[in-house]
Amino acid sequence: MANDSHKANDLQHESSPYLLQHAYNPVDWKPFNQKILDKAKKERKLLFISIGYSACHWCHVMESECFEDQEVADFLKQHFISIKVDREERPDVDQIYMDALQLMTGSGGWPLNVICLPDGRPFWGATYLPKERFLTSLNQIVSIYIEDVERVLEYAASLSRGLKGMTKITSESSSPETIDHSFTIKAYLEALDPTYGGFKGAPKFMMPNTLEYLLHYLSIKPNAETHELIKTSLLRMGYGGIFDPIEGGFSRYSVDDRWHIPHFEKMAYDNAQLLGLYAEAYQYFNEPYFKEIAAKTATFIQSHFIDPDTGGCFTAYDADSLNAEGIFEEGAYYVFTKDELQQQLGSNYELFSLAFNINDFGHWEKGNYVLIRTSSNSDLAAKLGIDELEVSTQLEQAIQRLKEVRKSRALPLRDHKILMSNTAMMAIGLSRAYRFALREHPSIKETAIKAFDFVHNRIGIEGNLLRNHTGKRATLDGVLEDYAFAIAALIEGYELCFNENYLAAAVKLKSYVIKKFSSEDALFYYTSANNRELIRRSIETEDNVISASNSVMAINFFKLYQLGFGEDLKTRAQAMLSQMRDRVNQFPKNHSNWLRLSLLLENPFEVTVISGKKAFEWSDQLDLTWVSNRIMAASEKYSNLDLFKDRFSEEQTSIFACVEGSCSLPITDPKNYKPINALL
Repeated sequence: MANDSHKANDLQHESSPYLLQHAYNPVDWKPFNQKILDKAKKERKLLFISIGYSACHWCHVMESECFEDQEVADFLKQHFISIKVDREERPDVDQIYMDALQLMTGSGGWPLNVICLPDGRPFWGATYLPKERFLTSLNQIVSIYIEDVERVLEYAASLSRGLKGMTKITSESSSPETIDHSFTIKAYLEALDPTYGGFKGAPKFMMPNTLEYLLHYLSIKPNAETHELIKTSLLRMGYGGIFDPIEGGFSRYSVDDRWHIPHFEKMAYDNAQLLGLYAEAYQYFNEPYFKEIAAKTATFIQSHFIDPDTGGCFTAYDADSLNAEGIFEEGAYYVFTKDELQQQLGSNYELFSLAFNINDFGHWEKGNYVLIRTSSNSDLAAKLGIDELEVSTQLEQAIQRLKEVRKSRALPLRDHKILMSNTAMMAIGLSRAYRFALREHPSIKETAIKAFDFVHNRIGIEGNLLRNHTGKRATLDGVLEDYAFAIAALIEGYELCFNENYLAAAVKLKSYVIKKFSSEDALFYYTSANNRELIRRSIETEDNVISASNSVMAINFFKLYQLGFGEDLKTRAQAMLSQMRDRVNQFPKNHSNWLRLSLLLENPFEVTVISGKKAFEWSDQLDLTWVSNRIMAASEKYSNLDLFKDRFSEEQTSIFACVEGSCSLPITDPKNYKPINALL
């Protein structure tokens, strides 16, 4: 952590918690902006750009070892203009230089450190380096630049051409017209771990969009193998140390292949996506444990991630926190020693230790245990020959006691900036948690609506969005990710409470995206036409831990088309998938959300229109069955939306099941309605 004894650098004026962490480094840090880039060009000085985020453990380590060191600071000041970037504020900058690092080294990660020419073109990169290796590398780079500048310029030019080439997405004419889902499913099943779920190997990421695609596929084309692998993945993730059984919420990823030891940071976007996924899975599998996970995660989100004043969503909790000795240590807030558990839990310890593997399997390091399960309460009850209710009661008592213990510990540092995309994702997750699993908790619906309103109320007159919101400051233009998830959120918000203003706002944002982000082809740039700072306009297409902004936009187009906002929107979605088809067929594991789009386009999709005084009540009843290929529209009064034309009656509430504009006769009793999945 930063040493406040140093004189403050220019980062002191920033709002990002990550940048503020570095405001008192002896390094003369500058923020990333056009003014600083122009300064580098004028002075013909190399750029040292360091990119990270507040919850990044190795970012903290490198700060302590290098950026807090006066020798390092002096060398950087002599030879470079040093720029610090919060990757969560500036994913556009991170995207370019991460691509560069991967081209240079074949790998990536954070902290991401690159050296660039004065015009921003990179020619050297690395992740974490200890002080001596870091200084040695810097000395070598400076020497090469002085002695053989032509060589450096040639390499930078070549790398720049490679970076620009990465944005070109083409589809060959020989590409099949449709996605072969039997092939893609086979590829996923071969890659998934049949014992612990998730993808084989370590580190192990949850990849919610992968599981979402598989769940959607399963709902349309049930099969035993896919069913078992999805359920295993969801169960093992919930059982694993990656899920916090005390307060709820998921850590970033598991460092091992059995979900045991997490990288302890908790990210908003992970928990937002997983919350909705577990709610949907609860309905599909009828697995009570999935509902328990959703409930705990929703509680954690409401108490820790949602700004009570604005409804916006904070970004992350750090992996590190102060231990009992007052030293920052990874996981200190979350883990327990055996002695501590015995002392705090008393008579409940024996059962708790069996349930959460306070043994060699559950041991992490330094006598600390990460709480990890391998069996259910019912299995424990059968093994011990006691009632399942007794198991549940004892474990809940133990968990409540450990929750009290945690109150005496220092919380991990929270990154309190609010990002538009994170807030939109969290609103979606909370909405789905309420709709599909947690109707008995109306506060979840209230929190979701507050988050939807945060998105809705921050749309500019032209349909523009800002990305970062910290206190009363919002300074950065939104990237495609912000627009894509904001539109997705407004569509989801409409399904939650049927506020037609949300749909109008979604259409407004859609129009702005088409105007400002369109490329020469069907896909969209990650940054708007207003952006002038970057050496490349990227096109994001790969679904990673977060779905690619282009795949989210394509699904938005499809859903807005289904809701009656223009035939051309379906054509746009089809064109986007067509351009991606070669890559999707070749690398299905990297394109889960594109595959979900394919399912939506290639299978019957229902718009369920409910009109009349009981419309909202009936929509609640229909939500008791999760349907992957359906969207609902409801109105208790006359509506100007085309979907409700000539369908409102003061006397009778009716359901119309519509597929591609062809609608059923009015269904006047919700018990007689059959969802489209039941008809396939």
